[in-house]
Amino acid sequence: MTYKRIVAFGCSNTVGEYLPGWTAATADNNWTTTLSDDAWPFVLARKLNISDVQNLAWGGLSNHEILHRILNTDFNQDDLVVIAWSFAGREILFHSKGIISQT
Repeated sequence: MTYKRIVAFGCSNTVGEYLPGWTAATADNNWTTTLSDDAWPFVLARKLNISDVQNLAWGGLSNHEILHRILNTDFNQDDLVVIAWSFAGREILFHSKGIISQT
């Protein structure tokens, strides 16, 4: 099978925090994070000659929140889905109205 897109899930390691090109979301940049081209999903895409990467990771996510994002993502048949699970001690609580706390 030929993959057309990589869809990546994870925490700060998947985002590429503190790698060259990464910038944190701040008021100065309108709360926009810039991902590093050196983050592993982009490196993997270059190695596999895939030009489309959807990196749905976010720094500090727990495994439950990563799973929540996976279950609420629409995938294509030709997607390569890659997951880097987070630190097991991170936790998040869900309520019917949404996420209520992170620890």
